[in-house]
Amino acid sequence: YLDIMAAMGYPRDRLNLAGSLRFSSFSPPQYSADGPVLFALPYHLVAAPQMTRAASDLQRQGWKVLVKPHPRMPANIAAAPASILTHTPVADQQPLSAVVFAASSIGLEALAGAIPVIRFLPEGHLALDPLPPGVTVPAADSTNLASLLKEKHVVSCELRDYYGPVDFDIWRRLFTA
Repeated sequence: YLDIMAAMGYPRDRLNLAGSLRFSSFSPPQYSADGPVLFALPYHLVAAPQMTRAASDLQRQGWKVLVKPHPRMPANIAAAPASILTHTPVADQQPLSAVVFAASSIGLEALAGAIPVIRFLPEGHLALDPLPPGVTVPAADSTNLASLLKEKHVVSCELRDYYGPVDFDIWRRLFTA
């Protein structure tokens, strides 16, 4: 990402790679063909409710699904049956057969576990694609989601290629300044 930021015009001598505290001791979620599909809701007012409805629709069709609300937007789950809600962190989930995400890094976390990933496209709105350049996954809206889930398209990646090691000295300076 330093190269991307530099190409955008940020002075390289002012850029530091501090790493992500979220990934300082990360272990990716596990895959199982028989596991549920996890819908990792984003911090997005339009995409999250649409994803919740899509998950509920798939459950009614016989799919095993889980809906994980974004920690900052738990109200987006009103349309989901309580039986499919989870607040368990992604890395601690039971083995998953696929992950559906939009505008969040959870897709990248699932790719690190070699789990099939689909980027959800909300109707009528844009949801940014947070995946790094060169990492592409299938994208679907609610009309073609089930067919893409059946394909089990797998792309794997190493998180260390996208998140640098944590530099605790930089973080200490930032938090004590």
